[in-house]
This record gives sequence, C-alpha cells and structure tokens, in this order.
Amino acid sequence: MFPSRAVFKVAARHEPRREWVDLKGLIALIAAPDGPNLIERFAYRDLGGIMKQKKIETHKIGLVGQAPSRRGDPRKPLAGPNGQKIARLAGMSYDELIACRRKHLNTHHSGKRSKGDAFDRANGCVNAGDILLDWRVERIVLLGKNVARCFGFRDVPFLAEIHIYGRRFLIFPHPSGINRWWNERRNERRARQLLQRFLRGETVSAWVPKERPLTPC
Repeated sequence: MFPSRAVFKVAARHEPRREWVDLKGLIALIAAPDGPNLIERFAYRDLGGIMKQKKIETHKIGLVGQAPSRRGDPRKPLAGPNGQKIARLAGMSYDELIACRRKHLNTHHSGKRSKGDAFDRANGCVNAGDILLDWRVERIVLLGKNVARCFGFRDVPFLAEIHIYGRRFLIFPHPSGINRWWNERRNERRARQLLQRFLRGETVSAWVPKERPLTPC
C-alpha cells in the first residue's frame, strides 16, 4: 500500500499520449524489464489510484553547460550523451530538453588537462553575463563547478539552490561519465529527485552562505 502523501513517478514511453493511467497499469510498468530506463513523465499521488501527467514548462527553464564535447556540434548545446543523461534524470523527453534554453559557456572544445577538459574561464564569464542579460527564464540549471564559478558561485555544494538576480539557480554536477561524483548510486538518486523538483518549480534546498555568495570573475 502506498503512503497517502507519497509521490511516485514513472514513464510510459510506449504510451506517451495517454493522460491517465490506473494503478494496475502503473504496477505493470514498474515491473516491466525496461522499467528502470523508462522516462519519468508522470507524477502519481495516492488519490483513488489515479496518475495524472504533469507537463514541464520548458519555456521557464535554462540549462548551462561547460563546453561541447570534442565531436559535439557547437550550434547544438547538450545535444549529445550529456544532454541525454540530463533528460533522463530530469524525467523529460529529449524533445522537451531541447525546447529549453541551452548554452555552453565555452562554445568550442578546449582540449584536455590532467583532471578533465580544459576550460576558458574568462570567456565563460562573458557568456554567463550574456545569459543573465538575455534569458527570460525563471529557473537555470548550472552544470558543473566551472559553470557555477562563472556566475559568481564559489564553494557552493552540488544540488544547492540559490535565489538571486530575480531567478533561481540549481548547482548541478557535470553529467560527464568521468565525474566521480556519479559513482555513488545514492548521489544519482538524490540528483534525480532534486532536479525534477526544481524543474517543476518546487523549492529544493535554498543555500544560505555564511559570507557573501558571489565572487566576481
């Protein structure tokens, strides 16, 4: 029996146009062999065993990445594996992801260094300023610490939410597979939960700094 306040989410990849799914159908989907990989597009609340689709307001969401991959297209931010991972964690389809505002702070791949990809911070800060001036969105996901620093957020923990500039920001781990943060399964589970709440407009965990939160580039 489900707790009355619990919210369960599951996707019906093979039935994306179906607005209502009964409890028996929900259980069948969860038990399916591909259940763990289903895109989470429906929010279920224990109200008579009915699950209603909740649409993501993509026009209110922005995603900021570090740079395209070596083989990535600079004109299509987050169009590769990293974008697909974000879509899966966010519980949205890939079409919904690319409907959001998207930008890389470095428009071209900058090569490698010992601990990962190189990053042109000066160029990143300029592009971060352009985003703050040009984007008319309510919620912005910053992918990685390099990206967060370009917006003035230093020493801010992952999955923290910051309210500033008249917007809400979520500091999210870089989705790359070389990021060891993702090695912990509990980290991925928590990231999925908080990202989906943030994208729905719910408060995640507002971060209150002990000192000033912004450090100029």
